[in-house]
Amino acid sequence: MRTARSTAAVVAGALLLAGCGSEAQPPPTEPPPDPATTSTPADEAGDQASDTADEPTEASSPDDAVPDRPVMDPPPRPEAMDDDGTAGAEAAAEYFISLYPYVYATGDLTEWRELSDPECVFCTSVIENVEELHDEGGYQVGGEISVRGVSSRSREPGNQYFRVDLRISEAPSTRVASSGKSSRENGGNGRLIFALAPEADGWRVREGQVEDVDANE
Repeated sequence: MRTARSTAAVVAGALLLAGCGSEAQPPPTEPPPDPATTSTPADEAGDQASDTADEPTEASSPDDAVPDRPVMDPPPRPEAMDDDGTAGAEAAAEYFISLYPYVYATGDLTEWRELSDPECVFCTSVIENVEELHDEGGYQVGGEISVRGVSSRSREPGNQYFRVDLRISEAPSTRVASSGKSSRENGGNGRLIFALAPEADGWRVREGQVEDVDANE
């Protein structure tokens, strides 16, 4: 919009300048042009076409190619999630974050919703972002997450939640809009802190927190 307004302003200014000036004077009398040296519109068009043909056209590079919409299966659910102790909490946290690139790529939120507590702000924000992206016809490619380290704390008396810390590396990703326009994210390293609780039908993520970390941490 800013570019359009600037263009309109330039055009308007040019028109104003064209309308300003001294009193109009009659055109000077000139001898008729020599037919031998006068170019016709057809000649000018031919010259322009020749010049255009000689100009190189800009080809798109392979890096500019928009990735296709991915077709993929959800990551496998680890058997360790059947444990209702610390091992199960760690497995559930790792599985949950492995779903992150999958839901952005496919829009399939079935497993993500199953593990998300309704009051989990982090979980809900991902759901809303994924729904918005895919409802508009977009998708995301890449962004695979590697878990570099896991630590956890058993729940204390009176507290039903386990704490699990994941040190992760996220690969670069490309987000594609319905228009075909794409934007690239570089990825990076981070720490995810989850609060999880075992319930009758499986684990639930009560909340998640994301922190940046140094590359060597």
